[in-house]
Amino acid sequence: MRFFNAALEGDLKKVKKIGSVEATDVTYTERRGRCAIHIAAFTGHKKVVSWLAKNWAIRFGRRTTEMNNILRWLRQQSTAVPT
Repeated sequence: MRFFNAALEGDLKKVKKIGSVEATDVTYTERRGRCAIHIAAFTGHKKVVSWLAKNWAIRFGRRTTEMNNILRWLRQQSTAVPT
């Protein structure tokens, strides 16, 4: 829950600290089916979304359709997007 709260608040430092721990599942979903990246995007925290997207790609070694949709959203917001 700390990870979700950090994403909700847009606290990139906390997201990085918690998300960098190997045991943290960046794709964990809460009861409504949202993961931290959804919450950060919904609340407009672009830097958190960007870091989570990059971390997601590193963890899974591939981009999923969902991640590509989030990256598309980031590009539309004119922010730095991980490649």
